[in-house]
Amino acid sequence: MPDQSEAPQSVAASAAQLPPAVRELHRAVLRGFRDNGGVHRDDLNPTAAALGVDLDDALHQLRITDLVYTAPDGQIDIAYPFSRRPTGHRVQLTGHPAVAAMCAIDALGIPIMTGTDGVIDSTDPTTETPIRVQLRDDEWTWHPATAVVVIAHTDCCGTLADTLCGSINFHNDRNHSQSYLDNHPELHGYIVDQADAIALADRTFRCLLAS
Repeated sequence: MPDQSEAPQSVAASAAQLPPAVRELHRAVLRGFRDNGGVHRDDLNPTAAALGVDLDDALHQLRITDLVYTAPDGQIDIAYPFSRRPTGHRVQLTGHPAVAAMCAIDALGIPIMTGTDGVIDSTDPTTETPIRVQLRDDEWTWHPATAVVVIAHTDCCGTLADTLCGSINFHNDRNHSQSYLDNHPELHGYIVDQADAIALADRTFRCLLAS
């Protein structure tokens, strides 16, 4: 069983090690997803100029630290916890555009990181049963009430997106999640209950937008 502190927490660790100006540019990327549902590299030019950093160099640093990936057309494809492309984890923050999250833990992290109420819609990857998680006034509600999260990874080397995100999903209940792991021997994973999933998301993402 992998250590529960390993894979997703590297997002917070990587962000903490960035130079201050690059970390502030990283925050600008995250705020862009929060406020507009997406970010183009050109949107970042004023922030980069104000911070006195070269935008190409800063985006390169964010890429090699596995935090932000820019597509050839200039759109930001990935900025954990956000994805430009649909992933099956949709997050609707109150007063903001709907966004896609890279995985179940990332989806939980978006309301936490932004300090905003929201609704997460996803599905069990085995049964395709809808799963909804809502945060309102600091209170979480899960439907179905038995839902859990599987955190799994492959033996492949690569980015978090390649090795982890596709295998971190909401499941109907513990029985379905165990069956999923049993039927996917290529995955190494474990099941976390709702409280532990929220706690992991909190540790991983709460600090990313903090000054």
